[in-house]
Amino acid sequence: MTVDEFLDSVPDLSDDQLAAWFAQFQSRATTPAAGDADFDHAHDELKLSVQELRGTLIKLAENRDDAQLNNAGSPWHNLWHWMRR
Repeated sequence: MTVDEFLDSVPDLSDDQLAAWFAQFQSRATTPAAGDADFDHAHDELKLSVQELRGTLIKLAENRDDAQLNNAGSPWHNLWHWMRR
């Protein structure tokens, strides 16, 4: 799934589905496995409620051209950094 496809799916995800996705995504970002194509270094943990997370992701989806998630590097890595703003 691409970042764009994921962002388009966010409004339809249940809170449990979104929380599960975030737990996995955060795990990859904070403790990346060797050879992870999206995360080549560790990041600090994000503390977001499911509602904050959903709002952040929907806002990014609405402004994805301005966020430029598909700039150089991994779009998933870029997403992580945009979620921190």
